[in-house]
Amino acid sequence: MKFIQALIASALVSAAFTPAVLAQSKDSKPPAKETEKTPTKPVVLAEKDPESLVAAKKLADGRFKDFSFGEGGASKKEINATQFAQAVLEELRGTPVDAEYAKEINIAQTEAKKKGEKDSVKKDDAATRGIAGAIVKMKDGTKIGLKDAMPGDFIQFWSYHAKDKEWTGHAGIIDSVRDDKGSKKAKIYGVYSGPSDKGYIGVSGFEVKLVEDDDRRISIARFTGKASAKPEAKPEAKPIVKPKSDGKK
Repeated sequence: MKFIQALIASALVSAAFTPAVLAQSKDSKPPAKETEKTPTKPVVLAEKDPESLVAAKKLADGRFKDFSFGEGGASKKEINATQFAQAVLEELRGTPVDAEYAKEINIAQTEAKKKGEKDSVKKDDAATRGIAGAIVKMKDGTKIGLKDAMPGDFIQFWSYHAKDKEWTGHAGIIDSVRDDKGSKKAKIYGVYSGPSDKGYIGVSGFEVKLVEDDDRRISIARFTGKASAKPEAKPEAKPIVKPKSDGKK
């Protein structure tokens, strides 16, 4: 009897920790080298959510609740990865980004697109660095090395899929980081397709290896808010009031 109970308990624990298989779209496809089974090693989490992750979860549960993965925009309740990353950045800034800033984030109609995305990504063209490159360029934060990445950092990454002979990109906020044989692997909070056609906003079902090689390009930035910080108000100068003369000398 005890043997049977032990088998049932083991089956329940196994089912509770079986990861869901996510059907990734072209924009949120897991990188080619990150599809292997994730080793069961402890994940390094921040003691508490950084501001950027707090903002991301607030938006996911609020303004973008019930949104699907897609390009249709707010009218169709659809949002893509770079649009969500931009929304998180604007939440931190307390003000919308301008058209030039948005163009950098969304890698839209840039010189990189005109020249051909494939070659531009391979050459690490500045225009393909998305949200991370934009934050640094607009002086809203600092560039972060791959070994120094932490939860809350913004990330734009590209991976080359040999089978399809194309680069696919994704953007989001680093949710967790763990060490793996001298390098780091991260899970990303963002917008994804699957497990249904609707997709979801949340943590990736795959890990991104934070190492650059011929098939991978990664840009990371940490928001500091320097560019968007409001200047401190200077105290108003009080007028000097001269004492009235009583006419006596």
